[in-house]
Amino acid sequence: MERVLPNDLPSRDVLSEGYYAAVNTRGLVFVESDDPVISMVRVIPIGITEISSVTIEVAIGQKLAKGDELGCFSYGGSSLCLVFKQGAINEFTMGDPPPKPVTDPTSGPAVEVNAQIAIAN
Repeated sequence: MERVLPNDLPSRDVLSEGYYAAVNTRGLVFVESDDPVISMVRVIPIGITEISSVTIEVAIGQKLAKGDELGCFSYGGSSLCLVFKQGAINEFTMGDPPPKPVTDPTSGPAVEVNAQIAIAN
């Protein structure tokens, strides 16, 4: 029998993110910031399930600006993980402008493309 989660708990899709991240196609982009507090940021795009493709389009040594495209997923989206060094982030803002209202309380808010997600120290 399948366990039914109350509405205030994450869904199985959210809870299985760690599994998806371990077994599906992943990319890895290292972005070196000019700000020594931020330093190196790792961007890990994850092509989940049948999508399972990640195309990295930036070159080693390429200078990037906020909002520049790093690559793409085929057939839509998947997931993305950002890894910051310890002490680089003062506060996570969950998007500025704020995320749209949650229509499914088990999956959390969607953050807009190019939205602010954090404030650095």
